[in-house]
Amino acid sequence: MSVKLFPIGALNATDCTGSIGDLTYTLFEPNSGCESDVIFFNISERFDNQTIHTRKKAEPYLSIRYEYDNIYAREYRQIEHFVDDVGGDLTSFLVVDWSNGETPRFVKGATGKIGIVETNRKYSDTSSYKANNVLLWNGKKFKMYTVTDSSATILTVNTSGTYGNLTATDAEEDADAYPVYSCYFSSAPLSDFTKTYYIDGDIGATGITSPLDYVSGWMRKGTITFFSKYKVL
Repeated sequence: MSVKLFPIGALNATDCTGSIGDLTYTLFEPNSGCESDVIFFNISERFDNQTIHTRKKAEPYLSIRYEYDNIYAREYRQIEHFVDDVGGDLTSFLVVDWSNGETPRFVKGATGKIGIVETNRKYSDTSSYKANNVLLWNGKKFKMYTVTDSSATILTVNTSGTYGNLTATDAEEDADAYPVYSCYFSSAPLSDFTKTYYIDGDIGATGITSPLDYVSGWMRKGTITFFSKYKVL
């Protein structure tokens, strides 16, 4: 089963790309920011004597919001392609929480050690709990690891079965670490997007070599909301 990361699709093992169908995509951050909040499913009832009865209806989950402002048509088409590929809110996939990045104190590629600050608050080596993956990202390249030990501020990760080709040396010089969660879309993930400006591109005499190179079309702005599949507290 392929590992799908929003918004690039099934991750390729040898480089920093993903694929959806016959198209290859590269990773880009939401250009207007990212926010995440823990959502608690508690029920509270207040009685005449001012006592309050509370109970937990479900486990707390994470809401992650990506905000985009005037992205190109090709970027929106990539997002749209991903939504179609996973069937909207039908299946889960991986999402980077860009709002909770931190600069590692060190990265040791050979031994699979990443020194970060508050490991046990975001990451977990327990399957189906918190973030089971960590992404190192320098703005161009990435490396995504599976967490194998989250008991200390030194995060231990798998050195095999990883995705991306960011080296440990490059990561230690210029990269941040981000938690990666298994998530679902909301029921209508693209309903918030609106058209802003139209770019009338000129394809030239020889045409275009790839649909990813073609910027013509409506720019858009909007927000996408994701919900974590598993509990985060």
